[in-house]
Parts: sequence; structure tokens; C-alpha cells
Amino acid sequence: MVDLQLLGKKSSLIREYLAFLKRKEKNFTAAGLKKNFSFRIEVAYALQTIIQACIDICTHLASDEGWELPNNAAHAFKIALRHKVISEKVCTELQNAVKLRNVIVHQYDELDESILASVVKNKLQVFLSFLNCLQTWINSIKD
Repeated sequence: MVDLQLLGKKSSLIREYLAFLKRKEKNFTAAGLKKNFSFRIEVAYALQTIIQACIDICTHLASDEGWELPNNAAHAFKIALRHKVISEKVCTELQNAVKLRNVIVHQYDELDESILASVVKNKLQVFLSFLNCLQTWINSIKD
């Protein structure tokens, strides 16, 4: 059975960090992020937290519902897609977001400020779409 309280906490966390990024959005340029180390770290941490919360939600759904467990972060979204929690488009975008999270967390590559700026300016909507899909799915299991 799905832990709705946990999903609510994670969803609130996503909304909180999205609001933070939206408030800062007018200041986003690659040059500004490169110049201001503290700002770059704030943005990277906010994105990392949002992406990780999405992963956590899908992993918890898989566990709570008795679905197959993901073998990596991106796989969690494929499982959610297979069980009609999220759309194909949201799944693809979130799998791409995992790549950014991996760079931030594991420092696979140098963090590119232009990518951070682009994600904030052009890709935040996917996280709202994820939350909308999740709410629609929750409503469907309550019926």
C-alpha cells in the first residue's frame, strides 16, 4: 500500500525547491553561475534534491506496490511508466535529469554552468508534470 504521507513530503520538497529556483530564475546565466560559486552550488543542490526526490518517489512506489525494484535511478522512471504513473515524455525527461544529477553528485564531469542555466530556464516544467502525473495516479488508486 502506498505511503501517501511519504509521497506528500517528497512532493512538498520538490515544490519548495522549484519555488526557490523560480524566484532566482531572473538571475540565471551561465556566466553568472560561473562567476558566483555560492549561487552555482545553491542551484546545483536544488536540482539534485528535486531529481532525487522524483527518484525516491518512483522507487517507493515500486516497493510499496510490489512492482519490480529499480536497478538504477533511471530505471525507477521506466517502472513508473510501465505502471502508468508517468507519461513517456516525463519518463524520458526525468531519465535525462538523472544524468545531470549524476554529474552533480558523483562529479563524473565538470559541472557545466550553461547546462544548469538551461535546465532552470527550460526544463523545470517536467518536475511539475511529474507531480501532476503522480497526483492523477494517486487519485486513480483511491477510486
